[in-house]
Amino acid sequence: MNLISQRFDATEIAYSYHLLGGSLDALFFASFTWPGIGKHVERYWRGQENLFYRTASPNTKPSLIGRLAGFANRVAYWESRVLQAVPFGASGLHFCLEKKTT
Repeated sequence: MNLISQRFDATEIAYSYHLLGGSLDALFFASFTWPGIGKHVERYWRGQENLFYRTASPNTKPSLIGRLAGFANRVAYWESRVLQAVPFGASGLHFCLEKKTT
């Protein structure tokens, strides 16, 4: 850490993935290992049928799981926005560094 602070100043710091966001993320990726459904969840997420992060045609209606994931993502996003100055419980750290001039 000393090496970084000797050469850079932190101009912005924000925190994310607090209780809800971190829990949802951990639960989602842990579900890949669940017997019976884990391989299906992972294949869905990595495959072309995952319309959550892919552009769907205008006639495609999101699935129930896709809508739930979208809702959970929006709630976790707003949790991170509201708590961006709170380090306690955050598992994500975002920062901007500026090189010191000597």
